[in-house]
Amino acid sequence: MGDHLWGRGVRVAAALLYCCAALPALAQDWALKEFRFRRAIEITDCPAGCSVLHVSFPHHGALKPDGSDLRVLDASGKTLNQEILRLGPGDQVQVLFDCPTAKPNVICYAYFGSANATTPSAWKAEAGVVLETRRRTEGDGDSWGNFQRMWGNAKEVQGRTLRPKIFDGYNVLGPNTNFLSYYRAHFKVDKPGVHRFCTNSDDASFLLIDGKMICDYPGWHGAGANIGERNGVIDLSAGVHKLEYYHCQGEGETACIAGWQRPGEKHFTLMEENAFVPVGRAKAGSIESADNAARLDFSWAAKDHVVVNGRYMVRMTFICEAPLSGNLVWNFGDGMTLTQKKDKEPVTVTQLYCAPGLYKVTLTREGASETVTQTVGVEPNWEQREEFPEKGWQEIHATLHQRLEKGMLKPEHTAVALAYAIDLDNKKLLQAASALAWKQVANFPAESHALTFYTLGHKLQEELRDYAGSDCAFQEAINSKGDDRIREQAKLHRAGLLIHVFGKDAEAFEILSKLNDALLVPPHEPVLRQIYMADASAGMGKREDAQKRLESLRPIVNLADRAYAIGRRSRLLAVQTYIRRGEYEAAQKELRNIEWETPVERLSDETGMLRAECYIADNDFQHAIVLLNRLIKVNKESARMPEMLFTLMKAYRGAKQTEQMQETFSKLKKEHPYAQETALGAMMVK
Repeated sequence: MGDHLWGRGVRVAAALLYCCAALPALAQDWALKEFRFRRAIEITDCPAGCSVLHVSFPHHGALKPDGSDLRVLDASGKTLNQEILRLGPGDQVQVLFDCPTAKPNVICYAYFGSANATTPSAWKAEAGVVLETRRRTEGDGDSWGNFQRMWGNAKEVQGRTLRPKIFDGYNVLGPNTNFLSYYRAHFKVDKPGVHRFCTNSDDASFLLIDGKMICDYPGWHGAGANIGERNGVIDLSAGVHKLEYYHCQGEGETACIAGWQRPGEKHFTLMEENAFVPVGRAKAGSIESADNAARLDFSWAAKDHVVVNGRYMVRMTFICEAPLSGNLVWNFGDGMTLTQKKDKEPVTVTQLYCAPGLYKVTLTREGASETVTQTVGVEPNWEQREEFPEKGWQEIHATLHQRLEKGMLKPEHTAVALAYAIDLDNKKLLQAASALAWKQVANFPAESHALTFYTLGHKLQEELRDYAGSDCAFQEAINSKGDDRIREQAKLHRAGLLIHVFGKDAEAFEILSKLNDALLVPPHEPVLRQIYMADASAGMGKREDAQKRLESLRPIVNLADRAYAIGRRSRLLAVQTYIRRGEYEAAQKELRNIEWETPVERLSDETGMLRAECYIADNDFQHAIVLLNRLIKVNKESARMPEMLFTLMKAYRGAKQTEQMQETFSKLKKEHPYAQETALGAMMVK
C-alpha cells in the first residue's frame, strides 16, 4: 500500500535531486544582515490553487536546535509563514512555507544561522496530509480517552513527513511495530451537505473532522473486510476542512485507511490525493554565506538497507554539486575515507554504514582551504519494503568483506559484522569478522562482549571447526563482565570442547563440578552438564562413575521395550545409510537423538563407532580420535576392540599423526595378532 509521489519523493528525491542544485543567477541583496547563510529556493511544482510548498535542505549545522533562526522570504524580501516539518536527523531540515504568489520558477530564499534570532510566529500549514509517528508506550487503544493518554505519554517522535493520502500499510518513519500515527490533513468540500466518513485499520483508529469525532475502530484487531463498516456522518459547508486521523499499531501487520461518501454518492471511496489541499514542491540551491566566501556543499539520503535480527546496515548516497574543480576528499565519520576526482556535475558516492546513527561527515577540496563538516543522520530507508534485498545484500556483503579483510572497521562495527556473520551462518564473513575481532578484542563494545564471544565460540566450533579459536572465544566470554548466565553457559560449553576435542578430561571435570545449575538453561543444560561429566569420567577410564551418572538421568524410553529395540536397530541402519550418502549432519543428529533418549548409549561401542566413522568420513579427525580413545578405555573387554583400534589408526592417519598411528598399530598387533583388522593395519602403515 501507499505507492506515491511524496514519501520517497520528499525524503530521497527532495534530498538529492532537488537539494543543493545550481539555480539561475540571483538578484536579491542580502535581506537579513544578522543571518550568516541562505539558500535560494526555486518553486518547481505548483498545482492550481497551491500556495503551500515543501522544501528540504542541509543547513551545515548552522540552525539552532529548535530551528528558530530559520526564515523564508519571497523575492521582494517579505517574510513568509513557515512550519518546520522535520529538523534532523543530523543537519537536515524540511520546511513547509506559504507563498501566495507561488508559481513555477518563482524564487524565494531560506535564511538561517543567527544567534540573536527570536522564534517566529507559530503557523501551521492548512494543506496536504502531514504525518507524525511516535514510538508506542504502554497503554491501550480501546477507547479515545485511553488513546489520548497513550499519545500524550509517547515522547519519542520518530519523524514527520508528507503523505499523499491516509492509506498506509507500513510505518514510513520507523520500525513497523509498536508505533502511533497522527495524520493532520486539510481537504476541500465543493458541494455542501451531509458527508459520511469511514475508517479501516489494524489496530485502533480514530477519525475527527473539524475537531469532532466522526468514527472510530478501537482496540486490537486486524483490518476489516468492508471499507465502510466503521463510519459516521457530518454536515459540511463548502470550503476547506480539517481531518485528523489517529492510529495505534502493536505487533504484526499494520494498516490505516480513511474513506468518504460525498453528497449524492452511493458508496464509500478512498480519499484520494486530489481530495486534499495540494502542496507544491521546491528545490534548494547551493549554500551562500553573507561574506561571499566559497563553500563546499553536499546533501544525502538513504539508498537502501538490510536488517538481520533488528540490526540495520544502511547505504547512504552523498551528492556534491558545488561547481569546483579538483579532487574531493570524503571522511564519512565511521573511519572510512575516499578521494574522488571531481570531473563531472554532480559528484555522487555511496557509503555503507554498519549501524544507524549520527555521523560527522567532512568534505574537503584537495589542495585548497575549502572544507565542510555536516552531521549526517544515517537511518534505514523505511519505505523500502524488503528487509533483505538480495542484490543489495550481495553488494553490501562484498563491501563488508573487503573492509574486514583490510582491517578497516572500528571495533563497534566489527561487532555488527560478526553478529551478521553469526546470524546468517555465513562462513566467509565469519572467518573475516572473527579474524579482525581478535585483533580488536580489547576495544569491543562492553554491552555485547560476553554474548558476542559466547555465540562466536559455538560458530567457530560448528561452522569452521576452528577449535582453538572456539576455546579462546569461550574463555573471552567467561572472563568478560557480562551476564552471569552467559558466563556460566560458556563454561559448560567450553568444558564440552575440552572433553570432546582436546581430551582434557580432568580440567573439564573440575570446571563442570563447580557450575551452578541455577544459571544454566533448563531443562537441557543441567542434563548436558551431567552427560559431560560422565564423558569426562569415561575419558579418565572411570567407567563405573560414568555409567552411574548416565543411569541417574531418566531415559525417555524403556530399554527393555522390544518395539524400541527394533526401532533403534532401524535408526542405526539409517545412520549407516546417511554416512554412505555423505549426509553427515543427518547421521550425527540421529545419533544425538538416540543418546539423548537413552544417555547410557554414550558408553556403547556400537553407537560410538558409528559416530567415529561419521567424524572420519566428514574429515573431523580430532573429534574421532578423542571419542575412540574414550571408547577404548571404557570397553576394554569388547569384542570390537580390534575394530576400534583400526578405526583409531584411520583417524590418526587422517590427522597426519603418523607416530600415534604407529603406536596404535603396535597395540593392535600385540593384543590381537590374528584379527583381520591387524592385517589391514599392517597395509596402512607400510
